[in-house]
Formats: sequence, C-alpha cells, structure tokens
Amino acid sequence: MDNIVSETPLKKGAEASLYVLEWHGRKAVMKIRIPKKYRPAALDTQIRTYRTLHEPQFLHEAKAAGVPTPLVYLVNVPEATIIMQFIEGQQVKQLRCFAGAAA
Repeated sequence: MDNIVSETPLKKGAEASLYVLEWHGRKAVMKIRIPKKYRPAALDTQIRTYRTLHEPQFLHEAKAAGVPTPLVYLVNVPEATIIMQFIEGQQVKQLRCFAGAAA
C-alpha cells in the first residue's frame, strides 16, 4: 500500500475497519476486512476475498443506476482492502429524514 501518508481511524465494524487517509495526494477511505478467528482460515479467506471483489462491482452497478457512490481507487484482494474516494458530509444514517427508517 504505497503512497499512504497517514491514516486516521474512522469506524470499526463487525466486518471491516475504515480509515481516512491521504493516498496519492487525495483524501480517501481505506476499508480493511478483518479476519475472523472463529472461522476456519480457508473459509475466512474465501469470504473476505468474495466480498472484497464484489463490493466494487456493486458500487459500479449502483452508480450506473444513478445512485451517487464513491470512486474506487484500489482493490487489494490478498489484503482484503479497498481504497475509495472520501466524500465529505454526514453519513446517511445520521440524517434526520432517515433516522426513524432504520428503527
């Protein structure tokens, strides 16, 4: 992962950790899928690989359907990592109009 100047933790979830970083002079988000110790190693690798490969494809399909999505800059399958565009603003779940929708 060359050209990463610094990284700051953004979110830690069950599936992945998100970091804000500077990558090739751009503000970006790095998503790292976390290995799960409770899964057999081969299964864990298969699941993380599948999800890392398919997430950019789903983002592309959403963009083609007119949904604003971040640009994907890099997909590193062996490390289960995706670097994508950082988009300023609130997270969707923090917006008032969606606050009651998840409940």
